[in-house]
Amino acid sequence: MKKLALILIFLALAAPALAQEEATTEEITTPEEGTAPDEGVIPDEPEAPITTDVTGEEPIIGTEVSPQEETIPGPRIETLFDQELLDFGGFGGAVLKVTRLKDEWTLLLGGRGALLINHSISLGGGGWVSVKTLNQNITDSEYSTPDLLFMYGGPILEYIFLSHKLVHFSVHTLVGYGALAEYPHHDYYWRYYDRLVDGFFVAEPGAEVEINVLEFFRISLGASYRYVNGVELENFVDSDLSGIGTFVSFKFGYF
Repeated sequence: MKKLALILIFLALAAPALAQEEATTEEITTPEEGTAPDEGVIPDEPEAPITTDVTGEEPIIGTEVSPQEETIPGPRIETLFDQELLDFGGFGGAVLKVTRLKDEWTLLLGGRGALLINHSISLGGGGWVSVKTLNQNITDSEYSTPDLLFMYGGPILEYIFLSHKLVHFSVHTLVGYGALAEYPHHDYYWRYYDRLVDGFFVAEPGAEVEINVLEFFRISLGASYRYVNGVELENFVDSDLSGIGTFVSFKFGYF
C-alpha cells in the first residue's frame, strides 16, 4: 500500500510537467501564419490550376491552353474600284420649275432621280413638261392649229458639296433632248392631234442650295439656264425656248 501511494503521488506531481512539454513541442512543429516553415518541413503543394479547352472538351489540369489559331485570309481580289472607298445611295422626287417660254412665264412639272456615290456625286436623269401651252400663231393655215406643249429631259450629272451639313450647295448639268408636241385637240373636221412636231437639243446647267429636313428628305431651291438649239418649227426660234428658270426640289431617299 505504501508503494501504490508513492506511485500515485509521483504521477500527480509529474502530470503538469508532461503537459507543458507537449504544448511546447506543438508550438515548435506548427509554424505561425506569415512565417516561413522550418527546415525539414515540406509544405503542401498548391493545387494546379484548372483550365478549360476552347473546343469544349474536358478540363485539362495543370496545363495551359494555347489561344485559338487565327485563320490566315486568302489573297485579296483585285478590282478596278475599291469598294471600301465607295458608299452608295440614291434619291428621287418632284421638281417644279418656273421659266419663260416665248416671253411668257409658265410652270414646268417634272421630277428627277439619281444614284448617289460617296454622298457627293449624283448620276441620274430628269424630265419636265409645261403646264401652259404655246400658241403657234399660224393665221394662214387652212385648218385650226392646236397649241403646243413644251417638254424636255435627259441625264443629269451633279456634284454636292458637304452634303452632311444642314445647309449645303450643289451644281449640276443636264444634257438631253426637247420637243414640242401638239396638245390633244379636235379641229373643225374633228381630227385628233397628239404628236410631236419638232425636236431639238437641250443643255441646262444649274446650281441650288439644299436643306436637310430629315435623314431621308431634303428640299432645295435653285436656278438654271436652259439652252435650246435646233428649233425648226414655223414662228419659233431657239431663243423662244431658251432662258433662265428657278425651281424647287423635293428629294426622298438614302443620302
